[in-house]
Amino acid sequence: MLISIGIITSGICVYCVFWILRPRSGHSKVKKRTKPFKISKDRVSLFESILLSIVLGVCGLAVGWIFYKSFLMMGVFSVVLQLGRKSYYKNKRLRKNEQNLDEFMEINRMLIAELYSGKSLEQAYQAILVNLNKDSNCQYPLMRKTLTVWCEQFDIGWSVEEVLRAFAKESGNQVIDQFVVMISATKKHGGNLLEVIDLTNRVLRDKRQMQRDIEVIISEKRLEQKLLSLMPFGMLLLMQLTAYEFIAPLYESVSGRLMMTATLLLFIGCYIWSDRMTRIEA
Repeated sequence: MLISIGIITSGICVYCVFWILRPRSGHSKVKKRTKPFKISKDRVSLFESILLSIVLGVCGLAVGWIFYKSFLMMGVFSVVLQLGRKSYYKNKRLRKNEQNLDEFMEINRMLIAELYSGKSLEQAYQAILVNLNKDSNCQYPLMRKTLTVWCEQFDIGWSVEEVLRAFAKESGNQVIDQFVVMISATKKHGGNLLEVIDLTNRVLRDKRQMQRDIEVIISEKRLEQKLLSLMPFGMLLLMQLTAYEFIAPLYESVSGRLMMTATLLLFIGCYIWSDRMTRIEA
């Protein structure tokens, strides 16, 4: 047990050192820009990183004890499960992208209202930013940061098409990319920009609403998937506490340990498969 705790503590300390010494990328002055710069991504706080390391370490200890009843395997799994940080950060980015998309749709609705008053696209985005900054409890924090960067890009002479294309490329969202393509094509061929933006925004909003409806439908199945994923751990733990003599050969013989390893690998494979089945790509 002390070995496992020592391994977890060492891993956390090493990560903290790398986190503190990580290269910090900051925005240089706007006047020195030679191309549209990217919107800075929110960094994970040190507290969140340490808490995540502790949670993954405890889960590793539980897996090593339930499946192998070995202090060595507890230490090994407490380190191996640190690889789950990548999945956690990926899910966090997906949630942030969904929030960014929802805010982008609302900003487009404001954009249409500003364009009806006779403003250009640049002026409309600047007016929206002014209105958002007046609101102390802004409901669109991500897009407010984005619009701040856009307005800085407008001030150094970049066109709306260049700014939107850079934003669509960075977001990697198909819906935003489709909107930007329609705006660029309309401005290039001299179409009715206001009418195209209104129609495109309605179509994309309907598509987003359909995606939300699908998520509501499969949310129950996703909950069932998570509950079923915990059942193998619960059953093994219950057997260890109530009738250990029946499962003792699984922990005391080579064939039993191989069987437990195969069971664990099968469980991991089923979890990944079921997670992908219930995931909706934006």
